[in-house]
Parts: sequence; structure tokens; C-alpha cells
Amino acid sequence: MPEIEATAYRGAVEVKVRQLDLALAMRDYNASGTDMDAKSEAAKRFMEANIDLYGEPDRETYRSLLSEKIAAITDKQYSPEAAGILDELKQLLPAEAFDASLAQSRFRPADETVQWMNRVVHGLFDDMLRYVPDTDQSIGPEQLRDIFQTIIDEEFQDDSWCVALKEAKAISVNSSAKRVTVPVDRQPMGAAEARRLVVHELGIHMMTALTGSSTTLKPLGRGLAGYNDTQEGLGKVAEQALEGEFKEAGMDHYITAGLAYFDHKDFVGAYEVEWRMKLLEDLAEGEVPTEEQIQATKRRAIDGLVIATMRIFRGTDSCRCLKIWRTITAR
Repeated sequence: MPEIEATAYRGAVEVKVRQLDLALAMRDYNASGTDMDAKSEAAKRFMEANIDLYGEPDRETYRSLLSEKIAAITDKQYSPEAAGILDELKQLLPAEAFDASLAQSRFRPADETVQWMNRVVHGLFDDMLRYVPDTDQSIGPEQLRDIFQTIIDEEFQDDSWCVALKEAKAISVNSSAKRVTVPVDRQPMGAAEARRLVVHELGIHMMTALTGSSTTLKPLGRGLAGYNDTQEGLGKVAEQALEGEFKEAGMDHYITAGLAYFDHKDFVGAYEVEWRMKLLEDLAEGEVPTEEQIQATKRRAIDGLVIATMRIFRGTDSCRCLKIWRTITAR
């Protein structure tokens, strides 16, 4: 086998082995019961495999994002009820989180780069984007499924691929099953969001799978080792280029990961921080938070679109996560 092919296959196998290590560590952790030594060893293996596969957070980026968010929160005039929640938040976070000087500027591309990418994305994907109706009406999951399927049928002309409406946490592209999944209960969206999804899911993920599968190097059809970061990065770049505006994304998820990794918060600890930050962020100056608002924010902090503690901790102690989830949603 030529070296370039051998390298690709070797990398793909190594990633699969590491993913199996991750799953085995989760299994051993959940099966360890009250054996704390076994639990600790499984947790260590899990973290090693996790970092090996996905990398570790950057401390300066985490501190900058957290400090920037806290600075915006503390800059408001709160009602006594909201001020009490802010005091609780101060007890949950390290003092340096309230040091506004840590909110240093982060990388931003030049406006000229963003506009150049806007032209590139429209040149690549306008044929697909014409299937999204120019409407002020919301687009539900069934209509989004139909839009995706029509694009596949008309533009890709590949009848081996299908779009399924199923119970799922998020839209996904499965290259091995040749299936795009749309969550059956996904919230309706505007036409602009539907266009972003077309570019991200079909223009990046599915097109990569189709292009890679057309070669003799089969791992290209599913992605070479470490392709996840590149794929999601390209997807976000394409979305933002489509609108011609750079926006930071995933800040809340990064903060949750930092709370766990650097400040050693467990699921409950990170969740208690996240729902308070989100509630204070959403409150207007002087507004008194209602019990309904608090409970809605707590639910969003478990598994919401923006903040989702479950998204960072899933696979680590799922029984405890689900217990908290059921307790909150039962209220």
C-alpha cells in the first residue's frame, strides 16, 4: 500500500481504537459501583481518551470568555431578587471571574476576508439555496426535511441518500448510512436559519462525504483522523460567510467545559453556575425574575440549544444527569 494511503488508514484505525477506549472507560466507570479506586481509574482513562480525541480547553480563552460574560452581567442594575441570584453566582465562581481585565480581545478575521468568503460561499451553494423559500413564515422540521430531500434529489441526483425525520438531539449527517436526520421535534425556524443549515449540513458535511466516497481512499468518505474539528469549523465559517458577518459561536459551551476542566465543577456545579448566568444575562435592568422564568432557564441549562450542561457532561455520569433532568422537568 502506498504510504499516503497507509497513513490515512492507520490514522482512521487509531481514532476508532481511541473511541472504543472512551466507550470502555464509560462502561467501566458506570459498572464500578462503590469501588472508588476503580471509578477513579476509569475516570482517568476516560479523560485521557477524551483529550486525545478532542483536545483540551485553552485556559486563557476560557477565562476571557467567562470574564467578558460576567462583566456584562455585573454592569446592570438589578432588582433585589435578581441581586440575590447574582450574590449566589459570586459564591459559585472564583474571584478572578469578576476581573474584567481578563476579557482580552480574541481573534477576529478582517472584514475583507469575511466578504471574500461571502462571495465564495454564494458561488458554491447558490444552486442549493434556491430551494429554500423566501418567506416570513416559519419552516418546521417536516418542511426542512422536504427541502433537504429535494436538494439531494435535484442537485446531487443520488438516490442512495435519504432524509429521515426521527427522534434526535440535533441534525446529523451519517455518511456510512447515507442518511441525513432531522429531529422530529425541532423548533420551527426562519428562512435565514434554514439557508444556514443547507450550507452547513449538505454543503459541507454531505458534500464532503460524497466527494470522499468517490475516491479510492475509502476513509475520505467518512473523514480522516481528526476531521470533526475541521468539518464543524468549515460549517460555521460557511454559515457566517453566507451572511457576511463574523460571529463568535459556542461561547456558553466553552465556558461549561472550562468550568469542568479548570474549576473542577461536576455536572451539578456547572449547571448551578450556567442557569444563574443565563437568567441574569436575559433579565432587563430592574426586572424581577418570575418563578416561571427561573424554571424555564433551568430547563434550558440542562439541554437547551444555547446552554446545555448535558452536552458537555454526557457519557460521564448519565444516571445522575437524567435524575436531575427528571426532577426539574417534573416541577
